[in-house]
Amino acid sequence: MKFFVSVLTTFAILLTSATANAAKCKYEDDEVDKFTNVRTVQSKQKLLTSMMSAFGRAPKGPHAVYAGNVTAGFEGDDYFLEMRILVETYIPDKPPRYELENAIVVPEDSHLLILMADGNIERLPVSRAYSFNSEFVPPNGPGNSSKNDYWKSTEAHINYALDEHMMTVLTSQDATNMRIEAGEDYYDIKIQKKSRGDMAEVIGCVQQAHASEVPVK
Repeated sequence: MKFFVSVLTTFAILLTSATANAAKCKYEDDEVDKFTNVRTVQSKQKLLTSMMSAFGRAPKGPHAVYAGNVTAGFEGDDYFLEMRILVETYIPDKPPRYELENAIVVPEDSHLLILMADGNIERLPVSRAYSFNSEFVPPNGPGNSSKNDYWKSTEAHINYALDEHMMTVLTSQDATNMRIEAGEDYYDIKIQKKSRGDMAEVIGCVQQAHASEVPVK
């Protein structure tokens, strides 16, 4: 009898845990193409960097990003990890057009480098080549608190290919840092402590969605 009660208790704990994990999953998209019958799912973004950057405490240095987000998804049976980075800087003069065009270029042979908690570095190949332009705001313009400098901003959304092996590796432990290769340049993301499990979480959420044939409401 005690064994039966113990089994029921254990099952109840596991069920509660699974329900709690499912409740944490939030999705940006979950739809099925009516012509191809291919399902596409993408989790909501998770902020990896500190929100304190909004108060002037952004990372310093030419390779640091102002904000970095991660999301995961799949189209049919093809999984991906998407990185969104925001690179911002103040400059004294109005930037010429050529400085705004192709501000961030990610060639097709680039990778996302992920530093795991155990010190290992994992690499994800970029899904395709990318190029992103910059925008600027003049002094005292909308969103620019500077009275003298121009505010230059570049936002990039970059997809990286995932396979079953890498999903297992990336969900086995936390990540602490990331590096986005961009030709001769690169961009570093230092993951804040409370967000170090977020990459594993979004991957787990899309795996959970893929295992279900019913679209998430």
